[in-house]
Amino acid sequence: LISSRNLEAQDFYLLNRGIVFTASYVPPIVLRDKGKSSFTPSEEDIKLAEKILIEKYNLDLPLDSRFTSFSPLQNVQHFFKKYKRQYMGFLNLRDERIVVIHLLNFSRRKRAQNAFEGWTQGYFVGFGAFYEKNVRTYAANLEKYSLELF
Repeated sequence: LISSRNLEAQDFYLLNRGIVFTASYVPPIVLRDKGKSSFTPSEEDIKLAEKILIEKYNLDLPLDSRFTSFSPLQNVQHFFKKYKRQYMGFLNLRDERIVVIHLLNFSRRKRAQNAFEGWTQGYFVGFGAFYEKNVRTYAANLEKYSLELF
């Protein structure tokens, strides 16, 4: 776990399958070219972001030039069922609200608990083959109702 400071209780709140970072949280990643300010996603924002993930995954992501190959999912909701989530909100340079959905695969519970230790305490960043296969991060644009890699 990489964190620029200790996470205070007011910096996040637990949601059903994950945690939501508040606007006061300082993530260990740089958003300089992506956004100008943070916001705390509401429960409605999270529900909308999840809806965008499910409905737009197979439609928007194949258009992203950063994919060298893309395999559509038969059932997006089922595929991500065992993934825990970390949510973070920011306004992009066009003042559009973006919710980052950081997905951590917990399908192999014991391995995931060790590999993702501390995931509820800060934005999780990991390096190596395990993390490349078991972490996915998307940005849901709440204004444009679109999804892209983050």
